[in-house]
Amino acid sequence: MSGTPNFFAPEICQPPREWRGGPKVLAIEEMTQVFRLKCFLLITCFIIACCTVSSAIAQQTTPAPAAEEQIQDTEELKARLDAQESAIETLNRRVSGAESAAEKAAATGEASTRYADTVVKFAGGLVSVAVAVLLLFAYYSLRDTRRLRNEAAQSQKAVSRSEQAVTRSQKAAADSQQTAVRAQQVTAECASNARQLLLETQEKSKRANELLGRIESAWQRADARAQELQSLDLAKDIPATVKQQLKDLSEKLELFEDLGLPLNAEAHLVRGNAFFSEKDYTRAIECYDRTIEADLDYGTAHRNKGLALCKLGRQDEALACFDRAIQIKPDSAEARCRKGAALGALRRYEEALICYDSAIKIWPDHAETHYNKAVALGELGRHEEGLACLERAIEISPDCAEAHCWHGTMLCELGTEEKALVYYDRAIQLRPEYAEAYCKKGSALAKLGQQEQAINCFDRAIRIAPDSVEAYGQKGNVLRNLGRYDEAIGCYDQVIQIKPDDPQTHCSRGAVLVSLGDHEEAIASYDRAIKIKPDFAEAHYSRGIALHKLGRDQEAVNCFERAVRIKPDHLQAYCNKAAALIYLSRYRAAVETCERALRIKPDYARAYYNRACALSRLNERDEALADLRKAVALDARFKEKAKADADLGGLRNHLGFRRLVDSDPGGPAPLT
Repeated sequence: MSGTPNFFAPEICQPPREWRGGPKVLAIEEMTQVFRLKCFLLITCFIIACCTVSSAIAQQTTPAPAAEEQIQDTEELKARLDAQESAIETLNRRVSGAESAAEKAAATGEASTRYADTVVKFAGGLVSVAVAVLLLFAYYSLRDTRRLRNEAAQSQKAVSRSEQAVTRSQKAAADSQQTAVRAQQVTAECASNARQLLLETQEKSKRANELLGRIESAWQRADARAQELQSLDLAKDIPATVKQQLKDLSEKLELFEDLGLPLNAEAHLVRGNAFFSEKDYTRAIECYDRTIEADLDYGTAHRNKGLALCKLGRQDEALACFDRAIQIKPDSAEARCRKGAALGALRRYEEALICYDSAIKIWPDHAETHYNKAVALGELGRHEEGLACLERAIEISPDCAEAHCWHGTMLCELGTEEKALVYYDRAIQLRPEYAEAYCKKGSALAKLGQQEQAINCFDRAIRIAPDSVEAYGQKGNVLRNLGRYDEAIGCYDQVIQIKPDDPQTHCSRGAVLVSLGDHEEAIASYDRAIKIKPDFAEAHYSRGIALHKLGRDQEAVNCFERAVRIKPDHLQAYCNKAAALIYLSRYRAAVETCERALRIKPDYARAYYNRACALSRLNERDEALADLRKAVALDARFKEKAKADADLGGLRNHLGFRRLVDSDPGGPAPLT
């Protein structure tokens, strides 16, 4: 290594003075030794390559000995040409051969020369590569040296920053000492404030104890009032004063609960009753649930929850509540009565009667049970029994306006409207703002032909209850009977605005439009009624009438068929279907339809009349005349109608027909 040439200056290869003696100095010296060794090897390889190239060039430039001998032979042969003419030809051939050999020798020399040039170029390229490699090694060595110097400088800077950090730490320690002194001062101030706050808290605690005593006294009074109101009968109308008391008490109980005072079952029950009286049935159910959580066997809570569920239309859930109330208290007539009402709302009247009978056995003088039983009997068509129950309810509670009103309704069902008016007036006298009683009275007056008085009753009911669907609907029906169709449509529109999904109102509106001749709009009303209630037989029947008015008899027949499928005993649908089939010349089908109506009601005059028309069209005159006689015998009005009916034209010349009616020709009978 001592003989390795030193190509770099000492100041470049020597490390900085501050690095000497450290690990970085040893690394630089080792890198320098490796670099020198690499340079020595590269130079040695370069020298060997140059020597090889020179020897090759020398060998290629030396003239070939075989070429020189040929040249000498050629000269000797040329000298002998002069002496030996006889051998000219032979010599000439040799000369030619010698020249050829000379040319080959010259060509070989040229090839050697080109090869030498190639070797020289290759050697030059090799030297260039070697120089480039040396320069590359030199560049990377210089870069590593500079990188190490930069790292050393950064290390020095880091040491400087460490010294600065130590200085800052010393300053922070001094600041911490000052902060500790200040914290001691603040702690002393806080202790003084805490002592003062403790004194204030003790004073407030005394006042709070006094307030708590007053609250506990109010709680005891509220609890006593809750005990009084927990047995409130929610099924009856609650007086306004009691409603206000319930509301005030509920607010106080809510305040107590916010203050952290636990409410007992009775308190939650009273809050539920307060919400019930305000018709907030959802929140009432929540309070009843909390009552039941506090006391699972609280029968009144189960019963009142069932009432709230009924108000929301959830009768199936209400039945479970009533059953639970009866299970807790089997002798609870109120729970049995409420269960019967829920069953009645579900149209399960027979089961409802069982509940009412069991309630009456427990409490014979419970007027509401007798009243509810009368309602169920009325729905079953047992009006006489219902009247007996209502009389018993009125005997027990003479001031029960509902019992008087329903008594009048029962009498109307029995066809005694004049007697019914007495009970309606009594119900209105007991409760002047009883809108339903005015509606029922108006209906009774309309049946008695007192249309204007009926309209006045309906107007009075509407003033009391502006959203009364029944009042608007009944008034519309009376106006329709009076021929005041535009006013009737206005009433029906009011009903639809209040209750858009009432199919009967849409159907009644369609009937008025038929009377006005607006059959297309009438069909639209019937369609809306059918969309709301697809099994509404009356809507299908009325739609068939409107279609017949438009001459669309086949569609009318389809509507009548749907009506009788829904209501198989719909006699008018059968007869109007038969009339439409006659218009379609389907006489045999009309005869069969009339026979189906007669199987339901053998004394149905109109069915005999329509069958007579169809048989006349079929030229079955004897049978037709027999049916016509039956129709006239059952209803004399058909005698006059037969005079003008073109469908009976086949009977005009029949002696029996002339004896029965006059023989004036007429047109076809319209549908009714």
